[in-house]
Amino acid sequence: MGCKTRGYNFGLCAGFSGINPEHCAHYTPIGGVTFEYKEYPQNVIRQGDYEIPDREDNRVMYPYNLESVTPATGGTTGSGSGISAANCGKLSKPDPCASGFGGADGAVSTLITDWFPTELSFDFNFSDTWFSYLYDTSVKSGIVGTPCYYIETETSSSSSGGSGSRQICHPCTLFTSTPAETQITYTAEEDLTGDPDCPHPTLFAIDTNSDKIVFSYDQLSTTLPNGATDFALSYDGVTYTDAWDPDNENPIEYESSQNPWQAGDEAASEFEIYDFTSGATKSDFIVKARVEPIFDDTGAATVFSGTKWIITELLNPGTGYAVGDVFQMTLLHSHPDNSQTTLTMNIKVTGIGPVDNVTSTTGFDVLRVNDKINGHTITRTFHTDDENFKYHVVYLDGDGLDFTKDTQYSSDRNHDITVVAGYGIKDRACLVGLYEFLNKSIQFLTADVNKNAASAFNSIFQPIGFATVTNGAVTGLSFDGQVMGLDVTNIKRNRRNSYSDADNVSLTGGDGSGCVVNIVTDDNGMISEVIIVDPGSGYNIGNVLEIPGSQRPSGTPKNALIDVILASRPGSGFENLKVEPILEISPSPLAPIDDNNDAKVDATFVGGSVSSVLITKGGIGYDQLNPPTVTVNNINDPIQITVENDGFNPNLVDDYQGILNSLPEGRPESPKISADDLQSIEDSYSFVPESTDVVNQSPKFEVKMDPENERVEQLPQHKYSSDATTPLKEIMRNDWDTTYLKDVPIDAEYKQVFPDEIARSNEQISDDIDSITQQQIPAFQELPETKLETCVGSFTNLPTASPFTKYIMRQYRPDPAKVTEIQVSLTCTPQDIGCGHIVCAPPALSPGYSETLGTGTFTTDPETGESTEDTETTTYSYAMSALLGPGAQPWTATGSMKIFHDLTRDAQTVILATDAYGNPFAT
Repeated sequence: MGCKTRGYNFGLCAGFSGINPEHCAHYTPIGGVTFEYKEYPQNVIRQGDYEIPDREDNRVMYPYNLESVTPATGGTTGSGSGISAANCGKLSKPDPCASGFGGADGAVSTLITDWFPTELSFDFNFSDTWFSYLYDTSVKSGIVGTPCYYIETETSSSSSGGSGSRQICHPCTLFTSTPAETQITYTAEEDLTGDPDCPHPTLFAIDTNSDKIVFSYDQLSTTLPNGATDFALSYDGVTYTDAWDPDNENPIEYESSQNPWQAGDEAASEFEIYDFTSGATKSDFIVKARVEPIFDDTGAATVFSGTKWIITELLNPGTGYAVGDVFQMTLLHSHPDNSQTTLTMNIKVTGIGPVDNVTSTTGFDVLRVNDKINGHTITRTFHTDDENFKYHVVYLDGDGLDFTKDTQYSSDRNHDITVVAGYGIKDRACLVGLYEFLNKSIQFLTADVNKNAASAFNSIFQPIGFATVTNGAVTGLSFDGQVMGLDVTNIKRNRRNSYSDADNVSLTGGDGSGCVVNIVTDDNGMISEVIIVDPGSGYNIGNVLEIPGSQRPSGTPKNALIDVILASRPGSGFENLKVEPILEISPSPLAPIDDNNDAKVDATFVGGSVSSVLITKGGIGYDQLNPPTVTVNNINDPIQITVENDGFNPNLVDDYQGILNSLPEGRPESPKISADDLQSIEDSYSFVPESTDVVNQSPKFEVKMDPENERVEQLPQHKYSSDATTPLKEIMRNDWDTTYLKDVPIDAEYKQVFPDEIARSNEQISDDIDSITQQQIPAFQELPETKLETCVGSFTNLPTASPFTKYIMRQYRPDPAKVTEIQVSLTCTPQDIGCGHIVCAPPALSPGYSETLGTGTFTTDPETGESTEDTETTTYSYAMSALLGPGAQPWTATGSMKIFHDLTRDAQTVILATDAYGNPFAT
C-alpha cells in the first residue's frame, strides 16, 4: 500500500472517523530520505489535479501510530499519560484530526513517527517514457528522530505506604549516522539480462555497489575517439592486401582464390554486415561487405576464377581495437543447383585513429566505450534522450576510485560530467531509464544504400509547391511557405460554445504571416471546419497557429490552437545529384490519360533548392481544390549502357553505291543514277547508329536477399494450353499428294525436294504451334526472397543505421498487456550500527528529595477540639538507565510501482525507430 495526496474530497482527515490513513502527509516527517523525480515527456496526468482511481504519490513512507499524550508532562510518562518509553526519541506532532478536547487528564491524540522508513509509494508511471528516482540518505542515514536515549525512572514512596513511578525520556540530541551504502533493486516479470542492476534492459537500479554511474553532461568532448580506420583482407590468413582507402572512404577490391561458383552464378552479388565486437573492450567495429564471383564470359563458356570481396562501407570504426586485430567473415551462398557454399575471408585492422562522431551536435562527442573516467575504463554506455533528459548511464571496469555525489569529473577526452549516483557513492541510489513492454516484435529489412545516388534517407527533401489553378490550367507555382493544410482533427482548446461561424479570420503565431481562414462550427459551438482563404507565407510544417475569437472560458478566453500539417517549401539536398534535377508536375486528372493535357514546368535550382519556376505549359483539367503536386524524380544514380547495333554494316553504303554504279546504262530514256542519288543513300544511312547509349538509373538502395529462402510465385497463363493447340497440328499438317512426281521427267534429286519441303513445312507448323503453347499450367517461378528479420523485445536490440546502411521497419506487433508492476526495494546500511559511535553522556540524575503536603483531610483533637490538616511525606528517588534504543540500524523500504502500457508512447518509439532507420536508442 502506498499513500495519496489527491482525489475528490480527499484530505488529511476521514471525516469524523479521525485521521485519513491513506494521506501521505502522515507518513512523511521532516528530514529523512529525500528524493528527486524526473520524467520526459511529462505525462498529462501530472498537469492537473485529476481524479484517477487508485493513483498514489511518490513518497518514502515512515510508519506512525497514534497515542494520547499529556502535554504538561512533555516527554515524560506515567499512569498512561505522556510519551511512553517505547516511543522515546521518536518525532511527534499533534493529531490534525483530533477533536480538540483532551482526556480527563488533559491528554491529546498525538501522531508519533517511527525512526526508519518501511515503504515506498509511487505515482503511476508509463511505458516508453524516460523517468528517474534519485534517492538521498545523507541526513542521518535516512533516520528520523533520535533512536538513542536514556530513560530516567522516578520512584516515589509516601509515609502512608503508597508508592509510584514514572519515566522521563532523555534523547541523545547529538545523534548522527553516516551511510556505509545505499542500495536499490527492483524485480520485474522476468530477468532478461542476468544483471542485478537492470533485469529489464532499459531500466537501471544503480547504487553504491554498482559498477555503473548515473551522470549528466556539463561539457561534451571536442576530442574524437580512436577507432579502426584502415584494414586489410586475406583469404589464406597469411598474406594481407589493403582493402580500404581511409582518406576517401572508398573500398579497394580484393580477389580471393576461393572458387566454388557454377553456371548461373554470374549475376550473384550479395552483401552482409559484420560486427567484430569482442569482449568488453573491443566494441562496435562494423563493416559491410559485398561478395561477387570473378568470371570471364567473352568466350563460348563462362570461366569462373575466384571471388571478389568489397568492403563497401565502414559502418562504425568502433573503439578499443589495435593494429593487428584479426577477425573472420563468412557468407553462405546458395547456388543455382540449390547446393550451398560458405565463403570465408579474414580481416585485419591496419590503422587506428580519430573518427568522426555521430552525435547530433557537430564537433562534439559523448562518452564512449574505452574512455577513461576517475581511473575507470568505460565498458558500455547507455544514453537516454540527450536533448531532453539529463541523466545517462555508463558501465565501468571497476579499476578506478570511488565517486563522490554531485562532483564534476573529466574524462581522458575532456568530457565534463557530474556524477549523481553509482560506484562508491554511499548516500545515493537511483532508479533511471525507460520501461518497455517486451512481448512485442518489429520486422525490418536491411538496405544497402547506393553511395553514388543522392540518398532520400539522408539528404533529399522534396519540394512542396503551392499551385494556382485558373480555369483548369496551372498558372502559378510558389514555394514560399504558404499554408496548404491544417490539422482540423486535432484542434487544441476547442471548447464547447467557444466560437461562431466567421469569415476572414487571420491566424496568428508560427514562423510566417498572412494566413486567413473561414471557420465553420458545429451545433456545440466547436470548430468543425477551417477553410484556407489566404495561405500567407513563411510558414513551416509543425507551426502552431492561434485562432482568434474564442469566448471561453469566461473572463479570460483562451483561443484554440491548430497545427500546420502541410506548407510549401523549396526542398533541399539536390546539389549533390550527378544530373541536373528535373522538377515534374503531377499529370492532369482528366480521363483518359493524355500527355497533351499535362502541365509542364521548368525549374531553376540554386544551392540544392528550387529558386524559380517557369510554367511552360498550363495543361487542362486541374482543380484548385485538389491542386497538383511537384516532385524531383531523377534522384537515382545514372548508369550509361552502350548497346551495339548488330545490324549495322560499315560497308553497306559503299556496297550499295558500287552495285548501282555497276548497273548497265540501258536505254537513253532509262533513269540514270545521279551523284545526288548516291549521296542520298549515304545521308540516309548516316542516321543508322553503330551503337546506342542507354541511360538507366540504378536504384537508391538494394534490399538484402535471403540465401536460404526463395519466393515461389504462380505466373499468369500467357499461352494456349496443349489441349487447345494439339489438334491444330493435325488440322494444319501438309499432306500433299506427290505420287505424280513419278511421271515427271526430272532427276530424282529434284523430286526429293518436294517431300523434304513437306517435312520442313510440317516441322515448322509444329514448332509454331509449340511456340504458342504453355506446357505447364499453372507455371511457377522461384525468386530470391528478401531477408526479413525480426527484433523481439526491446528496441535496443535493433541494429544501428549508418549513412549507407539502413534498416527499413515493416510490420509491428505491440505487446497486448495493459499494465505491469515492478517491486522496488531501497536499503540503507549505516556505517556504525547501534549507538556506540555517538557521544551521549548520561544526563545529570535528578536529586532525590522529600516533600510533605497536606492530604486535605483534617483530624480534631478530642481534648482541645482543635482541627489540624493531615499531612503525607513523599520521598522521591531517581535512577538512570544505560544508553537505550536501537540506534543506527539497516533499514529497507519496499513498494510496488505500477507501469501502464502507453500505446501512444509505444507507437512513438516505433516512429523513432522508423525515422532512425534502426535502433532509436543508439548514440
